[in-house]
Amino acid sequence: MTPARSAYVCTETSRLVYTGKCHPRDKRLTWNATGPRGPKGDNGQPGLDGHSVTSSPLPSGDPNCPDGGSKFTSVSGVTYACSGPPATRLWAVVNAAGTLLRGSHATSASAVSGGYEVDFDQDISQCSYQATLGATQAEIGELGVGPRTGNPSSVFVFTANSNGAQAAHGFNLAVYC
Repeated sequence: MTPARSAYVCTETSRLVYTGKCHPRDKRLTWNATGPRGPKGDNGQPGLDGHSVTSSPLPSGDPNCPDGGSKFTSVSGVTYACSGPPATRLWAVVNAAGTLLRGSHATSASAVSGGYEVDFDQDISQCSYQATLGATQAEIGELGVGPRTGNPSSVFVFTANSNGAQAAHGFNLAVYC
C-alpha cells in the first residue's frame, strides 16, 4: 500500500506547500491514508449449487483419443485429456541364440555371420536404432547397431565381449521413426 502523504495549503498565498513550517491558520491536506474500518456489511445472497465433473478412462483405439486417455463430462459439455503415442511401436527382445522372444512389429530375428538380423514389417531405413545388452539377464559386453545392408526392413546388431571380440549376447532393440 502507498504510504499516506500530507501537504499544507497556505492561506496567505493559496499555494500548496509540501515541506516547511506552517501557520496555525494553514489547512493540512492528507491523501492515500487509511481511515478506521467501517461496520461489517450484510451477508450476500447464497451462491448457486456447484456442478460435479465426472471422468471415465478411455481405452486405446477410442475415436476421440486413439492412444487412450480420459473423458470429462460437466454441465458445460465434454472434454478429453488424451495420452500421447508411445515413444516407439517398433521393438524386439532377442536372446543370444538369435531367437525373437517378443516384440512389436518385429517379424523375425536370427543369428547371422558377424551378429544378428532383426526384421520388421515396414521400411525402417530412415529411422534411429537403440540397443542394450541383456534380453533375459544382465550382461556385460559391447554392442553396435545399424541398418542391414540391402534390406530396408532390417537392423543388424553386433555383440562382443568387453575386449571387443565377437560374442553371443541377448539384447533389447528399439527403433524410432
